[in-house]
Amino acid sequence: VYQDKQTKGSVSYSLIIPEHMNVTLHTDDGAITLKKVRGNIHAYTLSGSIDIEEASRSITAHSTSGNITASCSNIPLNAHIQLTTDNGTITLALPKRTHAHITAKALKGTITSEQSITVAPQTVKLDRHYWKRVRTEISGLLGNGGASIELTSLYGNIK
Repeated sequence: VYQDKQTKGSVSYSLIIPEHMNVTLHTDDGAITLKKVRGNIHAYTLSGSIDIEEASRSITAHSTSGNITASCSNIPLNAHIQLTTDNGTITLALPKRTHAHITAKALKGTITSEQSITVAPQTVKLDRHYWKRVRTEISGLLGNGGASIELTSLYGNIK
């Protein structure tokens, strides 16, 4: 914490940790980048992006103002992935054979998926309100279900 508001500067950390260690990182202003962490991940930033590469356990990431990008090399059936940004996009890359229950909401954006999602049967009226909701809110299964994935962006797209 630096109290002198007139002097400008920045601090950057590079940490090498045991790969199976759980990680919790928080910054008020700045980006967070994690690579090949095999433990659970908790990452929070008020202003900045979060980039997570080759995760293989549970992830909780929140950015008030910034994009979140995460790729998973493996998702155990008991894993929980929660990615939330108030103002930014979310991009999540998953293995092709992922088994998870997924919910995604993009209040002022759209949702796209390259993987097939099995949506629960529902009775709907096929009007413009329904089609708008389908582009901005989805809940269903990837594969046979299992892990839990929650993606929320207030002002941004989800892919």
